[in-house]
Amino acid sequence: METNAKTESKPIDTDPAGAIVGTLAGKAATSAIPCSAATIRLADRKELLVEIDGETGNIVHLKDRAIDLTVIDQPPLWELQVNRHPVQPKLYFHEDRRGILQTIGRVTSYQHYCQGWGLKVARLAVPSQHGLHLQYRIWREPMEHNYPTPGPTVHGLEMPLWVDSLGFLGWRFPIMKPDTRMRICHLTGGGPVEHTSAEDGPMAEVNPRLWHLIRRTYPGGQSIPGVLYYRADPAQWLFIFARRSNLAYTADFNEHGIQFHMQYHKFLEPLGEFPVPEISLLWGRDLDEMETIWAGQFDQYEEPPDWLYHTVWTSNSCAGADPRKFGEVADAAVASIEHGGANGFWLYSHDIKRFDTDTSPSGAGPCPNSGTRREFKEMVKRIHGAGGKVQIWLSSCGMKPWGDMRMEWSIRGADGKPWVSWGWDAHEFITACSPLNPAYRRYMLDWTRRYVEDFDVDAFFLDCGIYAFPCDFSASHPGQVFPSEVGPAFRSLFVEMWDLAQSIKPGNFHMWYEGLHCDYPGSGYCHGNMTFPPPPPDVMTGQRMLYNLVRHGKRLVWGTLKAFDLACGSVHWNPPMGGPLSVEDTIKCAQDPMNRFIVKLVTERGVRDARGITDGLSRLDEYLVTVPDYHGTVTLVDPTWHDIRTVENVFTGEKRSVCADFKGQPTLDLAGGTAYRIV
Repeated sequence: METNAKTESKPIDTDPAGAIVGTLAGKAATSAIPCSAATIRLADRKELLVEIDGETGNIVHLKDRAIDLTVIDQPPLWELQVNRHPVQPKLYFHEDRRGILQTIGRVTSYQHYCQGWGLKVARLAVPSQHGLHLQYRIWREPMEHNYPTPGPTVHGLEMPLWVDSLGFLGWRFPIMKPDTRMRICHLTGGGPVEHTSAEDGPMAEVNPRLWHLIRRTYPGGQSIPGVLYYRADPAQWLFIFARRSNLAYTADFNEHGIQFHMQYHKFLEPLGEFPVPEISLLWGRDLDEMETIWAGQFDQYEEPPDWLYHTVWTSNSCAGADPRKFGEVADAAVASIEHGGANGFWLYSHDIKRFDTDTSPSGAGPCPNSGTRREFKEMVKRIHGAGGKVQIWLSSCGMKPWGDMRMEWSIRGADGKPWVSWGWDAHEFITACSPLNPAYRRYMLDWTRRYVEDFDVDAFFLDCGIYAFPCDFSASHPGQVFPSEVGPAFRSLFVEMWDLAQSIKPGNFHMWYEGLHCDYPGSGYCHGNMTFPPPPPDVMTGQRMLYNLVRHGKRLVWGTLKAFDLACGSVHWNPPMGGPLSVEDTIKCAQDPMNRFIVKLVTERGVRDARGITDGLSRLDEYLVTVPDYHGTVTLVDPTWHDIRTVENVFTGEKRSVCADFKGQPTLDLAGGTAYRIV
């Protein structure tokens, strides 16, 4: 290990508590940690150069020699924060061994005279091809006697250390500039832009839109839990992410990049250790490779069975004061199939009280107001016999605090009050349940088995499957070490549910979520927001982000709950939700010309090859299909669509041709809720 020529070291200026001078309580440092004149070459390899500060151990220079890319060229703003206060360890050990770049430092923070706490901080950095994966370890250890003012005693007193959060990656990267483009994917099932959007634009414009904690909480609205930064001239990109964390964390988005504040809410006892999730950095110069890596984050996704691509869905509910009987649902479903209508039936058939709506479950089982469980099973059998498919709605954000739920299952605040995950005033409130409660976990897995094995359903929709859960301060969940484990624990519950369903119906079951998240297992998602009229081609939308993911990666499937949307892969007829209530209404819907066209197209050809042009406009072979709300003019800048010159409405014969806009770009104006043939 090489030490560069050394001049006089510049000590780090600290206050008695160990925080960097000039840092305001609760705010990130605004100036960098001073760098000593001595630097150490921690890694001096053919493809990688890493230099650290000789006093602090902070990385001050990181260069990928293989592609001539400097990733870091200056000291960080901070390396570690405790409860959002920066602290700076002093380096006492470093090595490059067994492929791991390791540094260990110590810090003592005095809060009163002779009273404080000490930490040992290890940073394990594992290089990959054009990347670095970071694992921090944080231990509490006895204080060192380094208080700056002499006193009458050399004996320290260890004080309690309550840790709400540990912050990481206060680094500075040369790629971060106001006009550097940043890409985020925060796609929930739907909702306001404060909660959900896909963004791809200059940092100065995007960062201010990312303030809401639903976006900043893992695993909340962060569909891909990280940020992609890139520039075109010269071509370079940096992708920073923290995936599959077992602890909730809060992400900060600012002009310096993204920082991660892992949540603990617990005392760090003397000689104790707090785990830290892995943080990864990938970089490169090839922007096509960047797109492949971005789309490749959906490595937990598995394509649904082929029958899904040949299914047209409608929905039926058992909610309300006069709920429909299971036999009546079967009658309507069979009539739909026999008259050329929808062949997939999404059932809100769970236990619902008569005064509630269909998203307020009192239990996961079939609703007793609609019939017996034997009658539910017979309904599914009849639909299957007619050639149809059945999927059911399941709540993953909790249940009403009566019925099947036990109050010891609930997620609670420090005051002991259960958290209401859905509802307002006194109506329709749902109490969130912890997947770390063994009884609740058994309950969900038992109903998974019963629905798939005993009742033979074909698919689950997990309502609020991608959700921003708070920490759980209940003391009744014995498997919980940190309050922040509860949100990420839903992922492990869903893994068990998915594995159980696949063990019963291998490769023949569909499980999808409200929202989108690359860490969750299954075969589908849901994001329904659409923008009309089509925005300019350089404006990102959630649907356009999804189209790009499909273009560069797996054939993702997501529901938009918009009639006639082929590109999403989960097709609905019109009306898409709240389907017909009688056999007569069902036959009437089945005879609608557009419904008949969609059912014939989907059942015969399937929609695996359908692709999105813009929100609500799909192409399948020679057909362009629009959702009912679609209106406006789309710009066909993608070379894939340059064969589109003239289209003819399949119902009216009206022809529409591509025109050039004021920039000379090809544009096409189409009506909503119809289909065109390319001629």
